[in-house]
Amino acid sequence: MMMAAVEHKISRVINSGPFYVVAGPTYERFDHLITPDVPHQPGTYLYALTKSLGQEICRVFTLSNDIHVMDLLFYMLLDAETHTGTTGDSIAQLGHDMTPYTTSWQDTGEAFRCALEVDLTTLPSKSECFFVFPDIPHGKFSNEKVRRLLGWDPQDDLSQFWKKTI
Repeated sequence: MMMAAVEHKISRVINSGPFYVVAGPTYERFDHLITPDVPHQPGTYLYALTKSLGQEICRVFTLSNDIHVMDLLFYMLLDAETHTGTTGDSIAQLGHDMTPYTTSWQDTGEAFRCALEVDLTTLPSKSECFFVFPDIPHGKFSNEKVRRLLGWDPQDDLSQFWKKTI
């Protein structure tokens, strides 16, 4: 992908993947207010490790080419009205905790639009990672960077999934 982008003079690449490309089990279990700028520790799960290596390849290409890469990191995507995922199965139950990185399809698409439209000169470097998810109550992960640099603002409030039932 990166060789093709260089060959065809594509200056903006949006890569995506799961959040644990950056923040694997060592962060998940012990830390809070985790940002996408922490030293990457994907852990030993093969999928996370290979996605992390792919992300590193993207970063290395930005060092010697006129290309910017934005990594949008997600985990679970759902329809905010039906609570269903890609298979149509319900992945969310009201009153039960959800995976922290759950984002609605609409907000996911909006994150891509923001990444396509951002002025590349406003980014701190030619390779930036963003955690993309709506506000979550426990503060384990931070979506501040995607809000500040890309202007992304989630529209679907998923807080109903975090409120416990009696």
